[in-house]
Amino acid sequence: MVAALAILSLSSAASTQTVIPLRRDRSDDALVIPTDSPVKFRRWKQYGMADFDGRFVLTGTFVYGCAIDCEERKEKDRFYRMDFTPDPDIARRLPRWRIHDQVPTIVITNGPAFIHAVVSPKVYAGLHSGKISDVRGRASILVDHFEAGIECDSAELSAHYVRIVAAPKLSMTPDGNPGCG
Repeated sequence: MVAALAILSLSSAASTQTVIPLRRDRSDDALVIPTDSPVKFRRWKQYGMADFDGRFVLTGTFVYGCAIDCEERKEKDRFYRMDFTPDPDIARRLPRWRIHDQVPTIVITNGPAFIHAVVSPKVYAGLHSGKISDVRGRASILVDHFEAGIECDSAELSAHYVRIVAAPKLSMTPDGNPGCG
């Protein structure tokens, strides 16, 4: 009876997801896509990036700040990045890599568009002058162009910001050493 329950449990779990191998010769590098995922696998792109169709509301916490070479502030948004950590309910439904099954962080590929929509020009100037290290908070945003890849043995997820769904709650980190953390 216990064995029958275990088999039923395994078959139920297997039916709630789709597994798509990255390469035929390595089954451990595979995407796991829950059946209730808000996005659908479209195709493999160059360099093993998976491309998905669909728009969805992403709710969670974000940080927008300088990621690298922060002392070179001549090119305003070039070195800035927006990392978004989704709430557990949406994270559970997003595609993930089988061997990198951690809480995902999603890079918002057009983070400056979001920041321009939510902060004043004065805050934006303070961010790029170094007086403010980063802008962070909670937000609900509509995203599309979801992608998943593996870079340097770690999972990388990204999405494109479309619009704000609910007014975000913001905080700023003054001064400090942006990009080093």
